[in-house]
Amino acid sequence: MRPRDLEKLLRSDAKRAVPVDLRDRLIAAIPPRGTPARKERRRPLGAWPLLAPAALAAALVIYLGASGRLGRPGATGGFDLKLVSSAYAAMIERIESRGAFVCALDSRSGPRENFEHIDPSLPFVPVKIWFELPSPRFPSGRMRIDKEERNKIFDGDTTLLHFVRAGEAKLWEGEVGLSLDRLHANPANWLSGLLPLDPARTRVDTLIAAGTPLTTLSVVEAGDWEAEPGARPSFYHEFDRRTVVTWETGTKALTGIEKYVRHQGREILVERLRSIDYRHSLPDSLFSLRLPSGVRPMAYADVYSSSYADLGPIEVTEIVLDAWRRRDWDSLRPFCDSEALIEWMAANELLEFTLTGPPNGTNYAGYKVPCELVFAGGGRPRARRTHLALRNDNEMGRYVYDGGL
Repeated sequence: MRPRDLEKLLRSDAKRAVPVDLRDRLIAAIPPRGTPARKERRRPLGAWPLLAPAALAAALVIYLGASGRLGRPGATGGFDLKLVSSAYAAMIERIESRGAFVCALDSRSGPRENFEHIDPSLPFVPVKIWFELPSPRFPSGRMRIDKEERNKIFDGDTTLLHFVRAGEAKLWEGEVGLSLDRLHANPANWLSGLLPLDPARTRVDTLIAAGTPLTTLSVVEAGDWEAEPGARPSFYHEFDRRTVVTWETGTKALTGIEKYVRHQGREILVERLRSIDYRHSLPDSLFSLRLPSGVRPMAYADVYSSSYADLGPIEVTEIVLDAWRRRDWDSLRPFCDSEALIEWMAANELLEFTLTGPPNGTNYAGYKVPCELVFAGGGRPRARRTHLALRNDNEMGRYVYDGGL
């Protein structure tokens, strides 16, 4: 039978008897090959492709096994979204019920930036996550996130932030500054953020490869963020985006998550989960707060200083940028706790600045204030539209510059 005839037959609504050996015949007809490539092409919403005969055969096996009949093709390829949502729920439950897990992923992000930061123009950097859920021994749980130049550890009582290349570190009592890390470091939150599934924005396929379990793949698209004036997207939810989730069809075990964004007219893979390993618990040695000798404490910002009294993000931004422009580092230090950052500012001469919009507090532990900075450089000033990131998740609720531009 020609592929076109098979496709026409499978997509029809007519009821027909199904041979009892259909499953075995279909699987035997699929030529051996390697695991299917996960590369996806960007398509307009609703413009779903026709499945190849082999994929149709695999999908037919799943449909017959689940309900005894073929579903009507649509945006989801005939899958009942309730079944797909239940698969998401099963994956979330597996992650949250195992006690702990270890993740390895690749992310296009600055090696010194927060874990949730995304920049499509940068190369991939490896990220390793150790996550232990709350337990009687550690009611707040424990967590560690390692990037090339930034490590963050919470041992259940104290939080450590270590900038590796700069040779600086900072300690907090308790869980200050962990809210975003907890949100973005847990794949269960990635999955729950896609629910409820929208039929108009979701595509589901079933893939099969010789010698491997059946794999179900779902693609969820979104693009509902409106940029603040002068701001540029730096978190995943701020882009037009597409999330690809794969799991073993039978066990509902998560096998992969890929995140794509639209950037300068192209679709770019910005983050991919390479592995997730479930554990009952994690060794205490992973959460040691002991640092190598020579690491400097980050202790310049003083949230108790009267310099902070009644200052909001706009006022602190103006103070920081004006001190940078005047090269008055003593006036800057009460609002900045990194000597390495001050050294970087001293090496990048700021000539003038302009605030270009209101503070944006979306998905950040404080505010990002849009601005335009003009730097000296090679005899010709250069302008850069960016934002100044100010955290206020300290016990006094006062704003400090955390180095984000």
